[in-house]
Amino acid sequence: MSKKTRDLHRQLFLTLVLQSIFPCVTLFMPVALLFFIPFLNCSTEFGIWANAPGAYISFYPAVDALIAIFMIKDFRNAVMCELFGVF
Repeated sequence: MSKKTRDLHRQLFLTLVLQSIFPCVTLFMPVALLFFIPFLNCSTEFGIWANAPGAYISFYPAVDALIAIFMIKDFRNAVMCELFGVF
């Protein structure tokens, strides 16, 4: 494998890892906690935190795309060049 191909594979792998971890942390774990904590007979008031999964769902698609944009060097260079005129 060439050095360029290996570097691209590494970037794609790291991107996929982060794109897999992000929904687990922001979507699945909060919903699981909201679901399972009442089974533990804890007298916990969730209050405003009960709305957190709904808020996370709303910005998940944008952050998912940003992960790819900033982790892959060619995408990052194109965005930075377009926004700031920097390469």
